[in-house]
Amino acid sequence: MAPASAQPKEWLIARLAEFHGVLAEMGSDFTGLAARVAELSDRYDQGRFRLAVLGQFKRGKSSLLNALLGEPLLPTGVLPLTAIPTLLRYGPERRVRVIRLDGRQEEHVGTADALTQVLTRFVTERENPANRLGVAQVEVDHPSALLANGVEIIDTPGIGSTLPHNTEMARHVLPVCDGALFILSPDPPITEIELQFLRLVKEAVARVVFVLTKADLLPTPERAEVLAFLQRVLHEQAGFRAEERIFTISARQALEARATASAPLLSESGITALETYLADFLVTDKQAALQEAVRTKAARMIGEALFALDLQRRVIDLPREDLERRAARFDAHLETMERERVYFHDRLAGDRQRLLAELDRLADALVEPATKALSACAETVRGETGAGIAGAELPRRISTLLAEEVDRVFGQAARELSAAVASRFHAVQDLHCRELEHLIDRVRRTAADLFEVPCLDTAAVDRLETVREPRVISQRWVTSFTEEAGVWITWLLPRRLRAKRFDRRLRETIAYLVRRNVEEIRWATRQNLEETFRQFEARMDAQLDAAIGHIRTAVRAALERQARREAAGLPELERLKGFRPRLTQLLAELSPPGKATSYGSPL
Repeated sequence: MAPASAQPKEWLIARLAEFHGVLAEMGSDFTGLAARVAELSDRYDQGRFRLAVLGQFKRGKSSLLNALLGEPLLPTGVLPLTAIPTLLRYGPERRVRVIRLDGRQEEHVGTADALTQVLTRFVTERENPANRLGVAQVEVDHPSALLANGVEIIDTPGIGSTLPHNTEMARHVLPVCDGALFILSPDPPITEIELQFLRLVKEAVARVVFVLTKADLLPTPERAEVLAFLQRVLHEQAGFRAEERIFTISARQALEARATASAPLLSESGITALETYLADFLVTDKQAALQEAVRTKAARMIGEALFALDLQRRVIDLPREDLERRAARFDAHLETMERERVYFHDRLAGDRQRLLAELDRLADALVEPATKALSACAETVRGETGAGIAGAELPRRISTLLAEEVDRVFGQAARELSAAVASRFHAVQDLHCRELEHLIDRVRRTAADLFEVPCLDTAAVDRLETVREPRVISQRWVTSFTEEAGVWITWLLPRRLRAKRFDRRLRETIAYLVRRNVEEIRWATRQNLEETFRQFEARMDAQLDAAIGHIRTAVRAALERQARREAAGLPELERLKGFRPRLTQLLAELSPPGKATSYGSPL
């Protein structure tokens, strides 16, 4: 038989259909896995190759995509994106589709400039901090020739920014992607964070294409030096080829060339070489890369099915007394693990209290710099009074200046506090996720040892993405102040008394604004953090329950089946035995060349 990489499309679709059929025959315990196989087959049948654009914050990912699209559609800037990947796919007209977490959808059609404003509102950290608008996904239809060739591009948040949830979301995108454009830039060429992430990327996708952006910032000799350095590091520390091709691109020059129809500038930008490579890839290699990605994902699913099947077979095959004895031993192990679950919750509760105490400390630390900032604003007001502003206008002028300063100071403070709390939460989360992964691994290995079946390696447990950022509404405080504005109408008093009254009221107002805003940030962040801990704890329990419950269900079902078999002679064991050779054969056929997957020998 020809190697899997040379097989026609129909061959792989038939293998996936066979796998789906086997899962359907195996029973309701495998319904969820069957649904995943069906989705994978559907995407492969439609030829949708998903290409993730990955890289560290400020590398120029969105700028590069704009250059490939031929117009500045995606928002760019110095702020990181929120944890909302943007899916670009072909459409005859420009269209933005916003899908909310509650299921609502809205569509926007218009010019590139109009749609850029829409995207800025929903996917930038400035306009939608910590996804307070509740966006689940943003999809962009675009009449690009690149997209018309059957590729879907996912523009991901940058890794390594001050927003840890962006790195997490970029990681979560990998399992649904088939290839990646990994974006680098000269400042610096590559970091340890990128190398760590690249190792995950290399294992998760079939193709990785490297692009060095901002190439116009490097003189030609330095550019060659940077490329040689990158090739060496990628080979020695990430396992890529020694002569890995790296495209050098200036997105700025490419967009300028498109706007001015300058062919020489377009060629100089480097975008033409990348477009030619991608076009050739989509014509000659896309199907092979997509097939390799689909085979890899399908092989992993078969491993999951084999573990569950072997467990079911083994418990049914055991004599009833032996099965009951082993089940009792497994339950005894579970009692120990349940105690560890209690310790897990205790440690998590302790970390929650420590993080809440840290939140209070960080919030208290906002008071002094905020007071100084608003006091500086007050000095501006003092200077304006000396310039002769009329008494009737002064309260409105003070309200305007303080409102602007409150919005600036506490908006920034809320973002910085949220980022600090999120960073600490993710450090706590990673620690507890590793503990849980170890516990789930022990559950599976205990079951594998007790029932003498091959053990499936534990997959990483799901992480939460972020702690939501509090929303500060400065107008609330300004309204409270202006409601007392009559107190400020003191201009009929003698000048000296008027100045003292003015200074006192200004200090009182600043203290009020600082106190109320700090407490608002503290309260909102505390509520968000406690809700995040509740969600995390519930998710961890659910994943542990799933690992334990699946084994318990198999044991209980086996006891029931044995009772029925003893009563009626049902051939359940023989029925299940027939599935393993079929799954093993599919695993051998679907494993990509050089990545043969061995789950375990038949029982």
